[in-house]
Parts: sequence; C-alpha cells; structure tokens
Amino acid sequence: MTTITKQKAFASLGICIAILIWSYSFVWYNEAFMAYSPLTIVTMRIITVVLFMGIIYLIQRPAMHFCKKDYKYLVLISLFEPCLYFVGESYALQEMSATTVSLLQNIFPFFLPGIILLSRVEKIKPVMIVGFIISLAGVYLLSYSRLPVWDVTPKGMIYLLLCTGSILCYPILIKKLSARYPVRHIMFVQYTIGAIFLLPVCLLNIRQDEVLSLMRLEQIISIIKLSVFASLIACLFYLNAIRRLGVLVTVLWMNIIPLITFTIESCKLKLGLDLISFLGII
Repeated sequence: MTTITKQKAFASLGICIAILIWSYSFVWYNEAFMAYSPLTIVTMRIITVVLFMGIIYLIQRPAMHFCKKDYKYLVLISLFEPCLYFVGESYALQEMSATTVSLLQNIFPFFLPGIILLSRVEKIKPVMIVGFIISLAGVYLLSYSRLPVWDVTPKGMIYLLLCTGSILCYPILIKKLSARYPVRHIMFVQYTIGAIFLLPVCLLNIRQDEVLSLMRLEQIISIIKLSVFASLIACLFYLNAIRRLGVLVTVLWMNIIPLITFTIESCKLKLGLDLISFLGII
C-alpha cells in the first residue's frame, strides 16, 4: 500500500468517526440548551478548544508561520467557521428538529460542484458527479418522506441559510490553505480568531443564570463534550479529509449525517420507514 493510499484510508476512517460524532452531537446540544443560549454554547465551545490546543502548543512549541497573503483567508475561514456556521446551526437546532436541520443542510451543497469548478481548487471526475447526484437524490427522498413531520420555521430557515452559506465557502478556502500548512495549525488560528470575534458579543448578551451555570460541572459537561468531540476531534478529521480526499468527496461522506440523524429520530419518535425512506437510505 502506497503512502498516498494510506493517507486516503486514514482520512476516510477519520471522516467516518467525525460523522458519527456530529450525528450524535444534537443530543449534547439538547442538554446544553437547558442551561445556555446558543451564543453562549458556541462561544464556550470555541474558547475550550483554543485553551486545549493552546496548552498542547505550549508544551510542544511547534513552528507556526503563515504568509501575509494568507491572513485574509484565515480571517475568512474563522468568520465562516466557527462563527457563522456554529451560531447558525445552534440557533437552527433550537428552532427545528435535528433531522430537519441535517436534511436541509445537505440539500444546499447542490451548488458545490459549480463553486469548485469556478475556484479551480481541484479536478472533478465524472464518477464524482454521478456519486454526488445519487447522494443528493437520497437526501431529497429522505426529506420528502419526512415532510408531514417537518418543523420548518421562518426564523429557523434564516439561521440555516447562514449556516449553509458557510458550508459552501469554508471547504474551498480550507483546500487552498491545507496545501501549504498543517491542518492543526489552521484550526488553532481559526478558532483563536473566532474566539476574538464572538467573546465580546457573548459577554454583552450573557444572562446571570448562565454565568452561575458555568460554575457547575454537571451543567458544563455537555459543552465540554461538544468542544472536545464535535469541535476538536471531529473538525481535525474533517479538515484532514478535505486535504487528502478533496472537497466534493468529503461532502459526499457528509451526506451520511442526515441518514444517521434520520434513523435515530425515527426510532425515538417511533416512526416507521416507508418505501420512499427505504429507497433514500439505500
């Protein structure tokens, strides 16, 4: 097995782990919503990741250098994710169910191949387009099968558009930067800038009861789980997948997320699988 094949195999395994974490993270979101607002959750997630990675970097002291021409890209990816993406996703999950949010998130990347071609970050093979169309068809079928129990709200859709806009732009910029820098360095810088963006806004809007909740371990444990697993581990695997597998293939993998959340919520709500759902899953 060649080095490139091993790297792609590891990236594929990593994105599978990330998908499982993100598919289950809505449970931790629901736990966190009981004590905190979405803005507080997102800000605390980002700060926790920065502190955790910062301690590791203080111990290891790796060389970290970025070219001046790439500063604007680092600021942009920090704005897209974690800021706009996490805020949009958190508020959308407060307004709508996890399955609705997950399905709608994976419908919008229909425009991604066109963006990739325009930005010229990677070559697109015909088999990738076929796979992309088949994958989206499955998401559409699952979406159609759940229309009677969807809980779409106008406010939720606005937050989701904020979130999905970031989904379309973020991986393109990551693909450009990951060709020149290690993904862990990129992630540390983007989360640090994201913390600088969000912390002042959070401090101006945080409630007194949220401050008290931050002092209780049993109430911050859900944020710690979101930070360590969903924000740190899963995101590192995701960035590595973009670097090794490419943007379009990584997005194809991400289409498994609505399948898992659909299955989990169907079991929780005791909803049977009709023929359309079954075809969508296949």
